[in-house]
Amino acid sequence: MNRVKRGKATLQFTLALGRPDITPMMGMRIPSLKTPIGDTDWIIVKTTHSVTAQGVTTQLEMETRKGQEEKNAEPVEESH
Repeated sequence: MNRVKRGKATLQFTLALGRPDITPMMGMRIPSLKTPIGDTDWIIVKTTHSVTAQGVTTQLEMETRKGQEEKNAEPVEESH
């Protein structure tokens, strides 16, 4: 967890099943990822929603803010 606390960390993540309701500045938590990443409150800075013949996907770019916890972090459930 020390590595995440040192400063701003970034994470890029693609959801196989798109979530068009997810927008920038939302809080996000991904508990299915290993600690410390899964325990971190992330802030979405960019979303890219794609529609293809296979369906909708959502690509997220997230970051942490040193010393700031996002109170409204929403857990993301992954589909396998």
